[in-house]
Order: sequence, then C-alpha cells, then structure tokens
Amino acid sequence: MIIKAVTREQVSELLAIFQELETYYFGDAAASRQDIEAYFSNALFASHSGVRVIEAFAAGRESERGVY
Repeated sequence: MIIKAVTREQVSELLAIFQELETYYFGDAAASRQDIEAYFSNALFASHSGVRVIEAFAAGRESERGVY
C-alpha cells in the first residue's frame, strides 16, 4: 500500500468522490461542487486548520487517482 499526503493543489482530484458521497448520504440536500471546493480551500486546507489529508493506493494503482 502506498500512502501519500494530499496537497491543496490536488483539491480538484478529490471533488468527484466527495460530491458522490454527499449525494449518496444527503440526496437533494447535498452540498454543491462549489460548496465542497470552497470548504476544501477555506477550511480543510487552510493554514490554520491543522488537518492533514492522506490518500492510500494499492501498490501499482497510483495512476487511478481521481477515477471513481
């Protein structure tokens, strides 16, 4: 397994999966793609957040990032 830190520059790669999760759990009340992107930029990846986001891949499958 390969584990890597996700940077602020990779936010666009996370949007699809988080939007899918929002829709699955909240249906019509799901946050929009723009809302999720704003949350990532202004909260999750903000300098004051203290949160570290990681991604994990099975060995040899790193190229599948962003494919959901």
